[in-house]
Amino acid sequence: MARRPKRYTEEDFDSLEGRASKT
Repeated sequence: MARRPKRYTEEDFDSLEGRASKT
């Protein structure tokens, strides 16, 4: 997952991580 699209910003990553953590 080192190669992520430009649209995929750190904010998106943080949001995804937060969602996964909440699960």
